Amino acid sequence: MTSEGKKFEIRSKVVGVYDKGKAGAVVETESRIVDGEGTVYSKAVGSGFYVGQGNFGGPKGLYIQLWRGDWRAWLCEADADGMGMG
Repeated sequence: MTSEGKKFEIRSKVVGVYDKGKAGAVVETESRIVDGEGTVYSKAVGSGFYVGQGNFGGPKGLYIQLWRGDWRAWLCEADADGMGMG
């Protein structure tokens, strides 16, 4: 596959805005590279944190708790379970 002779554009949109209180706000975006026929060649999802821009009463968004365990132990367990991860 080649891109020769094709025209591409980037289509971006905001997919979420989350209020993190006094600390700030998180804005999630999605960008896609598409050709003239609408075929998607790439999709990128990202987020930005805007310090001091929170407290506007919006949704809090997802809370993700980081796991602080030993990843090596988890990989060994996954391999023992036949997942082929270790």
